[in-house]
Parts: sequence; C-alpha cells; structure tokens
Amino acid sequence: MVKRPNYDDLAGIKNPRQCKQEGQIKKILTDIKKIELAVTTDDFEQLKEFHRELDGTYQNQIKNWGVSMYNYIKDVGFTYEYIDVDSLKDNLKTMRAKLRGLLFEIAPDAEATIQELFSTDAQAPNNNDNMSEKEDKEIVSSAVRSNMYDVIKGRKFNVAREYARIWFLFNSAEYIGPCVTPLIYLIDGNIPSFPDSFKNRALSLDDFNDTYGFKFNPPNESTTVQELISYCEYVVTLCDHLWKYASISLDDESEYLKDELYRTVEGCMDELGLIAAKRDEITIFVDKDPTVIAVAELVDETLAYDVKAFIHKQTKGDLQKKKTILKYLADDIEPQRSKLNGINKTLASNLFQMLQKFVRHNNSDNPYISTLSPKEVEDYYDDIYQMWLLSKLEIDNVERKKRVEDVLRKINE
Repeated sequence: MVKRPNYDDLAGIKNPRQCKQEGQIKKILTDIKKIELAVTTDDFEQLKEFHRELDGTYQNQIKNWGVSMYNYIKDVGFTYEYIDVDSLKDNLKTMRAKLRGLLFEIAPDAEATIQELFSTDAQAPNNNDNMSEKEDKEIVSSAVRSNMYDVIKGRKFNVAREYARIWFLFNSAEYIGPCVTPLIYLIDGNIPSFPDSFKNRALSLDDFNDTYGFKFNPPNESTTVQELISYCEYVVTLCDHLWKYASISLDDESEYLKDELYRTVEGCMDELGLIAAKRDEITIFVDKDPTVIAVAELVDETLAYDVKAFIHKQTKGDLQKKKTILKYLADDIEPQRSKLNGINKTLASNLFQMLQKFVRHNNSDNPYISTLSPKEVEDYYDDIYQMWLLSKLEIDNVERKKRVEDVLRKINE
C-alpha cells in the first residue's frame, strides 16, 4: 500500500531557495567548527590539505579571499612549497573570520547560532561519553553528508586504496581479461632493450630494482603518501620506456591497460595537488604551484623539468642538487639581465648578487656564507629560486603588456 503524504504541517515545507540557504549555512557552520579543531593540531599535511579544501570551496564566493593571508599571490593563488605550520594556522583563523562574514551576508541573525555552537563546546566536559576521540577527529575531516552528491563529493582521499588500484593495474591484467599479459611482465621481458643509460646494464626487472634500490611493498593500510607518489613515478617511467623501446609489438589490450593506469595515476596525483615533470622518459611528480607551472611554460622542456624538480619533495635538503639546478637557472636568465634591470632594478641587483655569491662561487670562499648552517643555506637557495621565478614573470609581462597596449590602440583607433 502506498503511504499517503502528510499535509498537516504545510507551513514547515521549505521552497528550493530556503533549502539551498539552509544548506549553505550548515556548510559554513561546519567549516567554522572544523577550523576551531584544525588549529589545535601541528600536523602539517592535515593542515595543508584542509587549507586547500577551504580555498577551493570559498575562493569564488568571498571577494578578496586571499588578502591578508600568508603565501597568497594575486591572480595566482596560494603557494604551498615554503609555507609552515604557523602560517597555515594563521591563514585558517583569517578564513574563519571571512566565513563568519559570509554567514552574516546569508543570514544576518546568525550571531546567536554561532555563539550557541561554540558556547556549547566550551561547556562540554573533557570526558564526554557521547563523543570519542575518534569521532572528534572525524569532525575535522568529514563534511555534513545529506545526499548522494555530498557523499560522493565529500569522500576523503584514501592513500591505501589509491595505491592498491595502481598496484593492481600494473601487476595484474584481470581488469582486461585472462589472456592479457600484465604490464610488469611486459617490462620484465623488455628490460634488455632499454637504454643502458637508464637500466645500467640490468638484465631483468629484479636486476633493475636491485641496482637502484627500488622496493615497493604490496598494498597495506600503512602505505604513506610519499610511497604512493614514488610508486606512481616508478610505474609511469617504466611504462614510458616500454612503449618507446619494446622489442615486440604491443597489442591493443596492453595499450588500453597502460592508458587506464596513466588515467588513474593522473587523477590520483591531481587530487594530491601534484603535476608531472618529465625528462628523458623519467617522470617525477611535484607540487602544482601555479607560479612554477606558469614559468615552466616560458622555458624549454629541459629547463622546465629543472624548474619543477627544484620543488620535488626528494630535493628538499639536497643542497648540491638545488645548487646545480640554480646554476642552470642562472645561465638561462643571464642574457636577460639588462632587460630585467630596466624593468625592476632592485630585483635584478638582488638576484644576480645572490647568484654570484651563493651559486657561481664556492660557498666556503666567503667568510660569512661559510658560517651558515645547511638549513640557512637551503633557505637562501629557496629565496634565489623564488626571485628567479618572479624575474621570469616580470620579463614575460613586459612582452604581454606591449601586446595588450598594441591591440587596445588598434581597437580604439
């Protein structure tokens, strides 16, 4: 029997606009509560992930969203490579204030709701029997889920699950069919045809792994983000070599399996805020820094790899590698010194002096530089890198400015 609707409370029925407004209010209040809890932790990765989530949600809803926040560049957005825990916390507190402002725009009488929300928290005893520590943490990482859309869009990134998917696509062909050879076996059989400069004379995949110390564990719940990233770099690099140097013809099923693997890796890395950098069929994944991406598009492919490689997680702490990259960047910008000097004399002077003192000369030659700690030297290397990026953008903007002025002149004639 079909249940008849109850029309006793017609006044309580909300129209679509009211439902949307109620959902917005609920979302904002939830995020304010999550910020209150998030700023009590010192976990950098959790804070950065939550910061990115809020930025993606509200940057188009709140005017001048990034103003007064650390590591925000107008028309570019936030850069995360050199931000620290304290800066992330300060930014979250600023975001909290801006969310309150947005809330009052939507619901001017919301002050009482906010006061009630946080006064209730303040009065709650520490040994709350109705809220376990695990449940309390879930408030930080989970949005309110009220329908299918919220469930799908609100799901958390699961490192172990993503690693298992990529492992399955690389080590098994069951996804395609029982007669298809897994990619790992195709690579193992074709290693001898790979260039010696890459395989270092390895005769098999096991030999290759032993030569370079590669060891990836089967999927498990303790898989880390760094292990996931390293495995993605490994499988994509090997597949790129397979398709370029294979001694046999690869069939359509293998091609489909490879494409599915690449699609999965790309989607996974994109969710982590990473982008691929390639050179000599070797792939690494680096932070998707808008400034870095913009500058990488202005230089040739080889230098673009170095620009991105500088911010790779494994480059952090490697002073020799960073110095080598900075030498390449110095050689690139040297012919543009006079042009940069005409655009921004102070920036040009600071950049080329720093390159001369820290990069082109031996650090131990200078009495002051020789007393710096490795951490201090790395910080200055990072400053030089940022100045180089800014200089390239400044130079590019001059050409853009000329083109814009020229087209506007023609339009207005």
